[in-house]
Amino acid sequence: MHKYFTLLLVTLLLSFSNVAFSQNKNAIIEQIKKEFARINTDTALKKVLLVEDEFKTGTDRGGELTGYFKNKQIVKIRAWIGISNGFYITEYFLKNNELIFVYKIFNTYMYDEKQNKFDESIVDRKFEGRYYFNNKKLIDKIAIGDAQTNTDEASLLKEANEYMFLLNKKHK
Repeated sequence: MHKYFTLLLVTLLLSFSNVAFSQNKNAIIEQIKKEFARINTDTALKKVLLVEDEFKTGTDRGGELTGYFKNKQIVKIRAWIGISNGFYITEYFLKNNELIFVYKIFNTYMYDEKQNKFDESIVDRKFEGRYYFNNKKLIDKIAIGDAQTNTDEASLLKEANEYMFLLNKKHK
C-alpha cells in the first residue's frame, strides 16, 4: 500500500511540475510577443545598414544587414540574403543584448519556362519559422516548410551574436 501511495504522490508532483512549466513557458512567450510588438511599432529606432561588402554572405545575390538601435542598444536585426533562386529574411529581436525571438522566412522565385529564367516578381514561401528564446535557450519553435539552412538553437544564437558584433562596430 505504501508503494502505491508513493507512486501516486510522485506522479501527481510530476504532473503539477509539467503544468507549472507549461504555464511559465506560455507566460514567457506572451512577454516576448509584447516586446516584439513594441519593437516593431517603435518609429524612433535608429537604423544602421551594412551592405554586401561590409558583411560577407558568400551568396551570388548578396545581402543587407540592418540593425535597429534604441538608446545605443541594438533591439532588432534584419538580414536579407539573396541566393540564385530566392531569398531569406531573418529578423532577430533582442532585449538587453540577449536574443528573445527569431522570425525567419525563405521565399523562392518562380521559374519562367518561356523566358528560361527566374521571375523575381512572383515568389513562393517555402519556409516560415518562429523561435522563442529565454536565457539563451530555445524554449519553443513553430516552423512550416523546409528552411534549407541551419535553424537549430546554436546556429541562430551564433548568427545573432555575429550580426550584433558587426552592427555595434559600425554604430559606434
